[in-house]
Amino acid sequence: MELRAHFEDTPRVHGILLVDKPRGITSHDVVWRVRRAVSDRTVGHAGTLDPMATGLLVVLIGHATRLSTWLTLDRKRYLTTVRFGATTHSLDADGTVTAQMPDGTASPTREAVCEAVARSVGPMQQVPPAVSAIKVDGVPMHARVRRGEDVALDARAVTLEAAAVCDVREGECDLDLTVSKGFYVRSYARDLADALGTLGHLTALRRVASGAFTVDDAVEPALLERAAQRDPEAQSAVRARVLPLTEASRAMRTATVDDDTARALSQGKKLPTERDEGVLLVFDQTARPVAVCEVHEGVLRVLRGFGGPWPTE
Repeated sequence: MELRAHFEDTPRVHGILLVDKPRGITSHDVVWRVRRAVSDRTVGHAGTLDPMATGLLVVLIGHATRLSTWLTLDRKRYLTTVRFGATTHSLDADGTVTAQMPDGTASPTREAVCEAVARSVGPMQQVPPAVSAIKVDGVPMHARVRRGEDVALDARAVTLEAAAVCDVREGECDLDLTVSKGFYVRSYARDLADALGTLGHLTALRRVASGAFTVDDAVEPALLERAAQRDPEAQSAVRARVLPLTEASRAMRTATVDDDTARALSQGKKLPTERDEGVLLVFDQTARPVAVCEVHEGVLRVLRGFGGPWPTE
């Protein structure tokens, strides 16, 4: 009751919070911390990070949660370390080793790694990790794995948009990868190692960008932790870092409309338009979000509304 009262008594925040997730917690753990930090239950995120991973988590608060479908479409950039010679059930360092190369197996050379990475840039078919949040018949794969089920996932079309080899050391390499939605860096480590005639898994993974959002602008883990513990100064600092919904323009096309158009869209009406085709985030003239709309064949229609009220005639 006390927590509910706290939520109800605190002014609501609507916007985007960039968080630098530390290693060892889930994306849901970050959401829980943000809920407490801003005293609002309506919090989600635009793209999961595994517990082992660190870096940018785009957290959506209040009305911003209605944009998750579109904010997850952007490309992501990761810095990662691949360890050669062994693989794990989760394809990362948090997993149990399931296979190892024989003793004395040579580590891939820098030249071989650079050639294999260069060949892999572009569209590809990728099999996601068994330990993942992908749902099969409504159940996440990681839950099925914990139950001992053996469920295979089909390959999916993804794209490695850019890749650079930062360093190659004995038994491992550091990579800088820019990838499409749905790309699993853990699967890439497995497949890269296979192309090099060995086994591999991730030992580090850091997301540094999601579309135009970067980890350089993210809230530090220590500050978020203090805010989650209800430190007033930290809570105020976190709330001040919440980006307004207009900042979604970094990832989505936006448009500003007059009151009559805003009112019509808030009622779900379809309107003629000369705007270019595609998805638009529509605001009224006071920068209040009206709806996510789609322009198709000269018609503007609502995909997701934000509600009113708008002035009546």
